[in-house]
Amino acid sequence: MKQSIDEFKNVLIVGNGFDLNMGYKTSYSNFLDSHYFRELLNNNLLAQYLDKCLKESKWVDIEKELYKYSTGLFYKTEEGRFGKIPQKTRQIESLKEDYKRLCYSLRGYLNYAINVEIKFKNNAAYRVLSDVLRSDINTYILTFNYTDIIERLRNIYFQNCNKYCINHIHGSLSNNIVFGIEDSVEVAKEHVFLYKSHNINQNINGLISVFENAKNITFFGYSLGETDHSYFDDFFKAQTMPDCKDKNFTFYYYGDNAYDDLIWQLKKLTNNRLSYLKQFNKLNFIDVK
Repeated sequence: MKQSIDEFKNVLIVGNGFDLNMGYKTSYSNFLDSHYFRELLNNNLLAQYLDKCLKESKWVDIEKELYKYSTGLFYKTEEGRFGKIPQKTRQIESLKEDYKRLCYSLRGYLNYAINVEIKFKNNAAYRVLSDVLRSDINTYILTFNYTDIIERLRNIYFQNCNKYCINHIHGSLSNNIVFGIEDSVEVAKEHVFLYKSHNINQNINGLISVFENAKNITFFGYSLGETDHSYFDDFFKAQTMPDCKDKNFTFYYYGDNAYDDLIWQLKKLTNNRLSYLKQFNKLNFIDVK
């Protein structure tokens, strides 16, 4: 069943926390601890950098580190242009191939990680998805995950449900994944391929209209991280204005730290007008821990 954008009154937005809640080991930490990543360390300078970051901090946000790695290979001129650091020439020239091999390795690991049997019905993620798919209201499912776990669940448990569509905004394991940095940060032209918007599989057409037309917007396992702010900042700012169309927001999170981070991201996305977001909309926060 194909719906037009203005028919979607429910929006479900899921991130990697959805897959993790389902029992899959799909985090960046899982990947960095796998042989898929370790095999890159012999001759991949980007992987070696990420491994060093992991040893120093015990946790790595790979997308943020891509930006730091690239900008660390250049200096800024007085005119604000990027100049190559002569000692970093090898890293500058090898990054594109290193990046491609990292993406290929990540896809390989995720295909392996989801090839396990999971008991679905005991998970909060399953219950939320069940409510969505069984609803009589047309639902737009926006997934930031590369995996096909939602499609698998639908084919097994919800075969008669058809009032929904699924958008893999960052691609999927069946095609080229969208993995990189956001437009708001600046890197040298030589590394333009690092931008998510560089990837033809980024599917954001009509996204703002979907948000504007929706009445209920649910986030599950998605922290509204800085590397994805460009998708939401205009929308959330608009929802802090007196003339906005009020929405029902539901945020599922895992534990106190996740709640603190979520509030921080909302504060930034609303340009420090979180109280106004609460005043003009209904916000519901649910801890699944």
